[in-house]
Amino acid sequence: MNLRQKNIQKRRRKILDTALQIVVEEGPEGVKIRELAKRAGFSVTTLYNLFGNKDDILVALLENALDEVSPLLEAKRETDPFSAIQAIMVGPVKFLTDNSRILRPILAMLYYKPERRAAPYAMVLLTGIIDSLSGLVEAAQKEGSLLQTLSPHLLAAEIFYSYRIAMEDWYCLEINDEALSARVKTGVLFLLLSVATDKSREHLQNKLGKIQPQALDHLFQRFPGLKK
Repeated sequence: MNLRQKNIQKRRRKILDTALQIVVEEGPEGVKIRELAKRAGFSVTTLYNLFGNKDDILVALLENALDEVSPLLEAKRETDPFSAIQAIMVGPVKFLTDNSRILRPILAMLYYKPERRAAPYAMVLLTGIIDSLSGLVEAAQKEGSLLQTLSPHLLAAEIFYSYRIAMEDWYCLEINDEALSARVKTGVLFLLLSVATDKSREHLQNKLGKIQPQALDHLFQRFPGLKK
């Protein structure tokens, strides 16, 4: 990296650090280009040259956060496939909820901008999740814990879609942090049970039984009109 590239990186870092502080103080709505430029000590033109616009700055903040999520997607080969699948789903959820004050409002704002959902950073992360899950599903099939009638990629994709729906409810403020965790865990277990063999069915049912009371509590809190 030459001196010019180092200077650009340094300026980008300063701008992002300042933007992050504004998000903490005022939410993403408080990130305004002129005010951000003033607080960071740069011209408005510099901000546009280095990022583009406000949305690009918010996306850059999100990308930085997702860089910390990527290592959580590495399958733990020393554990059984089911535990590893759950870890891949729950690990990122814990990171997001631990940093919800910053990440939740940014995700909510970008959610209503469809062009941002298919951005390169998002597709790389989503592909990584499905690939990791697919490898673990295949491992479970080979050891006889899951039926081999369904493609590992399809089952992995369905697990991810269940996760994504729960995530959307979370950053749109329809469920809280605890409900998100419960939703993700139950969604994974229900899908695995749908293709479980005799070897693994009881094990998965027991895991689901442990999380079911918490999941039901959150369900009745969200839909109080449901008959218990």
